[in-house]
Amino acid sequence: MFKGEWCNVLAVDPHNSDIILAGQEELFKTTDGGANWRRITGVPRPGDPPGTPGKLIHEDFQDIRFDPEVPGLAYIACDGGVYVYKDGRVDDAIGGDVNIESFEERNLNFCTSEFFRAGVQGNRAVGNIDHNGLKGTMDVASGVWQKANPADTGLNTLEFAYIYADPKRIGRFYVLHDQVFKRLRFPSSVEADLIQYAPFAPLSPGLLQGSPRVGQVAVDMREGSETVLVCANIPAAIPGIPPLGFRLMLTKEADVEPTLDAAGAVAGLPTWATAIDNGADDPLVSVTFAPRSSGTAYVISANGLVIAKADVNAGAVDANWEVRGQWAQTDVRQIAVHAGLKERLYAVSGTRFGRSIDGGRTWPIAGISSPPSTELNSIVAHPYDSFTLFIGADSGVFVSYDEGESWSPFDDGLPNAEITQVLIDQGYLYAVTFGRGLWRRKIC
Repeated sequence: MFKGEWCNVLAVDPHNSDIILAGQEELFKTTDGGANWRRITGVPRPGDPPGTPGKLIHEDFQDIRFDPEVPGLAYIACDGGVYVYKDGRVDDAIGGDVNIESFEERNLNFCTSEFFRAGVQGNRAVGNIDHNGLKGTMDVASGVWQKANPADTGLNTLEFAYIYADPKRIGRFYVLHDQVFKRLRFPSSVEADLIQYAPFAPLSPGLLQGSPRVGQVAVDMREGSETVLVCANIPAAIPGIPPLGFRLMLTKEADVEPTLDAAGAVAGLPTWATAIDNGADDPLVSVTFAPRSSGTAYVISANGLVIAKADVNAGAVDANWEVRGQWAQTDVRQIAVHAGLKERLYAVSGTRFGRSIDGGRTWPIAGISSPPSTELNSIVAHPYDSFTLFIGADSGVFVSYDEGESWSPFDDGLPNAEITQVLIDQGYLYAVTFGRGLWRRKIC
């Protein structure tokens, strides 16, 4: 009957030992000491017995405490925050004497959203949130968020639709959803604002072990360039067979806007081509442009292979890509480039920080260290300070003022939560937390 194995809690009413609440993905209740159980939260389903309220509160229950003085009153902690539970009974004409319950949210000024990723454009932001799909705001300082697209009709429909902002086209975001690379316009008023944008599957967030990668999309910021790069997974035609290849895909037509034809099919996709085919064994996980070098792009694989091209728009799409070197790590998460020097690269794996001063050809270990965290998830270089780096980890945000030789916590005022991503936009460092919302701090 119970679902889920990631949260298991049990609480007995001290005023009536026959009343027990048990929480996993959903919340269950017994009034006869465990002989019979009834689901009291979740989406109503056909076949529910009389008296099943189907309360649509947030799922995944972490703790339950009954009030020692007030019968039938309990306090519940779940992935959506804190709720007050109140027991009750009613004489139902069909089901007889049945239990009813009520839940009241107690999250005033307490943010609990479990962000996976966020894309930021000035005051505008969109993020994908566990059990809440895509949410967006036109004012990140307001704390007011809304559903980002009418197509998100279910509680979990777009929760794993990882999001990237296009820094060049205001109001546009890229979405990795259900093995389809999509374009989102926000704010959005019609479902067609979320539409397929490429004829290939992006690298699936759940394809690799460990934390999903960061930086699978890169936009060429040069005036007149419409180039976008995407890390892709070309799946096999037969389910269960290894993928045909991990590739870097490129379009030079990013200003193209696809439409839906009369039959509801996508028409007018931009033209995409394979820039790098890395075979079926080593996914390309992160791609970025060098901030101060026109058109220079770097891509890194899960096993630390670094590939670069001096100008992505020069020559054939698949020409002049150079294998620079190999960082001796697995489970690589993200690559970043120094703000001013195109040959100085930084990367994080799940456990290590790496630095290269020769464009990825060598990755010496002398003179550098790694933050003391079990999981490193994301890295970003300060846009003006040549020596400052930030890393988002499971135990918070860390900063280095000496280009990775030493690290210290950068968590003043930041809640104790997993940081799934760090990014910089318009002078703010953003920390995307899995559990406490989106935070920012002015750094320049």
